[in-house]
Amino acid sequence: MTTLQHNAQRAGGAHNAKVMNRFELTKRLTAQLKHEEAVIGGIGNANFDLWSSGQRPQNFYMLGSMGLAIPIALGVAIARGAGIAKSAWAADEEDFERLFAQALKGGPSLIAARIDDRPGVGTTDRDPVQIRARFMQGLGVKR
Repeated sequence: MTTLQHNAQRAGGAHNAKVMNRFELTKRLTAQLKHEEAVIGGIGNANFDLWSSGQRPQNFYMLGSMGLAIPIALGVAIARGAGIAKSAWAADEEDFERLFAQALKGGPSLIAARIDDRPGVGTTDRDPVQIRARFMQGLGVKR
């Protein structure tokens, strides 16, 4: 028996699982939240169910970003695990520079800025191998 077969058998196999109601499961999930846990809703019906189960400031309601719920959730889990306790919105360019100088003094920080929608002023070299190698060298991982 392969590991995949064993895991499927142990879990009862997806084909044997009961079809459950998404909204009912979402309500069960949100009812258990007691410690300001973050919840990232996918787009469409999953998002609507999360909204309808009770709005909370810790819920992130995905709008039109198919496929990004998992990366956003991972980022949040990494951001909290990394201990980013300092975050701020930059009010203007001078405030951004002040916040950045403060961030350089130590500890993880997040600085958010409202930006325009003008196109980029340059273009990136289109060589993924070179980009990776340069980045690894910059981090001191590779010479």
